[in-house]
Amino acid sequence: MAKYLQQRDLIIVLREEGLSYKEIAERTGTSSEYARTVCSKASRMTQKNKKDNQSDDMCRYCGKRLVYTPGAKRKEFCDDKCRSMYYSQQKMRKPYIRRCEYCGLEFVAYGYPTKRFCCRECRTLAERKRRNEKLAV
Repeated sequence: MAKYLQQRDLIIVLREEGLSYKEIAERTGTSSEYARTVCSKASRMTQKNKKDNQSDDMCRYCGKRLVYTPGAKRKEFCDDKCRSMYYSQQKMRKPYIRRCEYCGLEFVAYGYPTKRFCCRECRTLAERKRRNEKLAV
């Protein structure tokens, strides 16, 4: 049992160092599938522990104490403003540099890696152009 725990901990440490599952398998003498399983379970456990450590009676955005109605769904936010602010911050965390398909201008799309146009005008003009080309064919 102790050997198993040491091996599992070694796999987790090697993965945190950035090694691939194949490299970990070669170093530890296990299969790459086993290394993947161990790492997957470890990451799920850390996510579960983070959720458990979060206080259930506090707003996720502002930290105010939440008031619950008996029998109702558990709240995460004190009001709609906190909920929308929290999720807008989540989306805006990752900026993506994109090129507009219509005008070719580079723009930053916060939280949207697949955004195609820089503005509504370019999107409208591109749709018109596509429709006209479709009718011409």
